Amino acid sequence: ERVFSRLFKVAELAQFTPEEAISYEDSLKAYRDNINTFNFAIREATEKGKAEGKAEGEAKGEAKGILKLHLKGFSPAQIADFLDFSVDFVEKVLQDNKKSVI
Repeated sequence: ERVFSRLFKVAELAQFTPEEAISYEDSLKAYRDNINTFNFAIREATEKGKAEGKAEGEAKGEAKGILKLHLKGFSPAQIADFLDFSVDFVEKVLQDNKKSVI
């Protein structure tokens, strides 16, 4: 069936005038360009979404680790030393998450 469909299409194209053939080729190129642009946009959006999701997950994991250590009685300086973060970062995470601890 694929062979006959292709043969029919070739026969149909053979009947085009030169102007129609050029118009057909132009519209086919535009169609393919649109499909490629759409597929590229989907890939880019998917990659961006994955990167943002990964960053968000890492941030939540860092905050959770900091909060757990803080609840166990470790100071911000000790937590920063254990996790290799700055003390300012640890204090900011603790401050931002203070409401969720209460």
